[in-house]
Amino acid sequence: MPPVGFPNGFVKQISSEYIEEHYYEVRMIGMFFANMDLSLFPFETIPLTIEVEPDTPCYTDSIVFEYDADTSGVDSRAYVPGWTMKNASFESMEHYYEGYDLTYARFVAQFDIERPMTSSIMNILFPVIMISALSMMVFWIPENYTPRIYLSAPLLLALVYLHTGAMKDLPPLAYLTIYDKVMFINFALFANTILSLAIQMRLHVHGNELLIRRVNRIQRYLIPVIAGVLGLILWNL
Repeated sequence: MPPVGFPNGFVKQISSEYIEEHYYEVRMIGMFFANMDLSLFPFETIPLTIEVEPDTPCYTDSIVFEYDADTSGVDSRAYVPGWTMKNASFESMEHYYEGYDLTYARFVAQFDIERPMTSSIMNILFPVIMISALSMMVFWIPENYTPRIYLSAPLLLALVYLHTGAMKDLPPLAYLTIYDKVMFINFALFANTILSLAIQMRLHVHGNELLIRRVNRIQRYLIPVIAGVLGLILWNL
């Protein structure tokens, strides 16, 4: 094999090789690594990169990478289950290692994949939105607190279950994703609903039915305000 390596991965298996003068062709299976930005989850785009670099002592004065734009690409049958191939890009560049004061030629092939928009909305966001919408119906139920509690408690548990299930697909992150922000807004709306029910039940004990109806009516208009304000705040985080 020519003196090349993969800075972001390693070769697990070479299935075939073809060598002739000034030509080398190889089929291989490798494992590669790339930095992933998951802040847009579930609408994120994941770059799959393959970086090729000559081994020492082959610097840029002895090896330069060039790629053929007409023949470089992705096989039409290539796919990643649950994802769609967005585009592929190829670049020949130079990489400077500051600690060694050396410059190496590098070839980078990048293949971007993304979740289908419809699938992300229907499978991840739509159930959350539906649960929150149903929980807001408590403010249209007549002043009978038992069905209100029976409606809110199971829906809150379902929301927690959905959040936990979605987080299993992600590694530990030091930043918020779009999904985290949506869930934060929904949890805040649930907290507002439960707090409102507690206030109304307390007012009911003291027989202040007129104030109960006023609180309930205010909550119907307060819900979109809370969601909008939190959305604006979280958008900038």
